[in-house]
Amino acid sequence: MKLGIRLAALGALVCLFSVGAGAETATLLALEGQWLPGAPLGQMVSAFNNPAVNHADGWAFTVNTTDGAVTLSHAWGNPAGGLVGTVILTEATYGDYEQTSWEAFYGIADGGQVAYSPLCTQISSGTTGLDAVWVDDVIAMIEEQVYPNEAGMYWSFGSRPGITADGNPYWVGGFTTTQGGSTTNRGLYYGMGAAPIIVGGDTVPGVPYVASTANTVSFDVRYSALGSHWLGEVEFVTGSTANDNYMIYDLAPLMAGGGQVAENSPVPESIGGLTNEAWDNFDFIGVTESGSWMFTGDTNAATTVDEVVVKDGAILYREGDTLDGEVVQGDISHGYMNEEGDIALVWDIQGNTLEALFFNGRLVLKEGDAVDYDGDGNPDANATVYDFTGTNALAITDRDANGFVDIYFTADIDLIPLGKSMPDEAPAIGEEAGLPDTEPRGDREVLEGAFVMTVSTSTGVGEAAAAAPRLVGSWPNPFNPKTDIRFTLPEAQDVTLVVLDAEGRRVRTLHAGPCAAGDHTVSWDGRNDAGRRLASGVYLCRLATADGGGMHKMLMLK
Repeated sequence: MKLGIRLAALGALVCLFSVGAGAETATLLALEGQWLPGAPLGQMVSAFNNPAVNHADGWAFTVNTTDGAVTLSHAWGNPAGGLVGTVILTEATYGDYEQTSWEAFYGIADGGQVAYSPLCTQISSGTTGLDAVWVDDVIAMIEEQVYPNEAGMYWSFGSRPGITADGNPYWVGGFTTTQGGSTTNRGLYYGMGAAPIIVGGDTVPGVPYVASTANTVSFDVRYSALGSHWLGEVEFVTGSTANDNYMIYDLAPLMAGGGQVAENSPVPESIGGLTNEAWDNFDFIGVTESGSWMFTGDTNAATTVDEVVVKDGAILYREGDTLDGEVVQGDISHGYMNEEGDIALVWDIQGNTLEALFFNGRLVLKEGDAVDYDGDGNPDANATVYDFTGTNALAITDRDANGFVDIYFTADIDLIPLGKSMPDEAPAIGEEAGLPDTEPRGDREVLEGAFVMTVSTSTGVGEAAAAAPRLVGSWPNPFNPKTDIRFTLPEAQDVTLVVLDAEGRRVRTLHAGPCAAGDHTVSWDGRNDAGRRLASGVYLCRLATADGGGMHKMLMLK
């Protein structure tokens, strides 16, 4: 039986590389072919997958290690934030299920809980390859087990899990009428109870079609830090693949420039659209508790200008733009937005010959640049970026008190200057453990690593907004039987906080009168002003003050 590993005292361990990252320098955290701190002795890194961050300055990577005979999957990092990384969780056997390899996509909560998707073997039946979503040692769903939201159904898969700051997982999953059968429907699920947010056959107000059962929700769906908002690409049954995907924000069509963001729908010129331009494909997604959002994707414009980054209803960057002196071209390889709206992108430059990392429109690292290999905070001339690797292999923390963020990513590095060779007699790491020869030599000089880069937010897009009343959101959302609505005030003032139904009719006044400056939480129990329990469905919370306010969607389930 393999043992799950959760470590409470991360600071007591010594990291392979002490992360004393200087600002604007990419620092190596761990390297292919080397021992991973916290892993069993003899287990060397064989592959890095995706990074993840929480909202407590914590970070992690999914990493595979091997001793030449056994391969293990781990979440490795530091959920509390800090300079030392170690194994947070590793594949294990829990009860009747033995975990095997993990999917690359996962999430980490502020308390260190890890949401991940391993393949499993059921020990009692011998069934292998069961798809699942777990949070630490607890199953959220597992293939062939009873689907809880519809009688006579069974889970068929679960994939791409994320997790909110306070530990609620979300994922895309499918179900079937036959235990072990092929997927017959799929959807987006939230929480350990697998609350269905949208599944095939559902309708969305404002969209004249039903959600498809084949590809209901894209895997790139994202939730905000506390689950108050979500954004994802949803497929509808339109009769044509040319116009079946819509961007859906909190169970409503995403709007930009007065129009819906959907395939084959116009890109309004008012937001930066070109003449006769229409939305086409959607890729990386971000959404915040304050309601800010972004996505990357393509339009039907010429291939030299069709890749776009859209933030809060306007095109922020377009292929062919000059960012920090470089013309960006081709597809965006990676994209991520944090809670303050800072955006990091990996995009091609110099005629599609180099990949470059941009932060808020500023070039901070490109292929061929030197990185800090030895952890002293200074770039080393004999260690250069060869290639940015992985899928969704980019994450950035929230801003710290001084306006800095940490960018985590994976990349191949060349441990000698590009175009030269190491001597053939260079020692090989891991040979004694029976591992592949992974030290750079004449025939192998490129290795994959996990990196962090600290950058300032003092320039570029994403400056902190001026203080104003703000409706933060609600948690949980969806909810049953009650939810907590959060708002913040820069100064004491009169506040009106009401709940409206989907048609905009007031059903409950939660507060009307003075409020002190600071953060506030008001609970709503799903009842109207008369104390009557309301029906399941979408409700709107509206905050109004003399200085502004906001609107927020809530979903009540029974």
